[in-house]
Amino acid sequence: MKEKLLAAHRLGLRTIILPKDNEKDVAEVPENLRNAMKLHFVDTMDQVLQIALESPLPSLDAEIEQPIAPLTTGSPEAPTAHQ
Repeated sequence: MKEKLLAAHRLGLRTIILPKDNEKDVAEVPENLRNAMKLHFVDTMDQVLQIALESPLPSLDAEIEQPIAPLTTGSPEAPTAHQ
């Protein structure tokens, strides 16, 4: 993890999202690097999205006001398989 954080720092990245399981490896990262970067340790993809996205995701409970119409082929007969 140390080498990856050093490379990220060289590229100018200051906010880093890491798996919670990697939190134990922070001790091997130099203190000045830890202080220069904001490290987020997460358990779920929802936590990743909350940190990474600029605005919150819409609720899954939000329904579309009008359902999407089914696709039509322009002809009333069903498509046939070509062999």
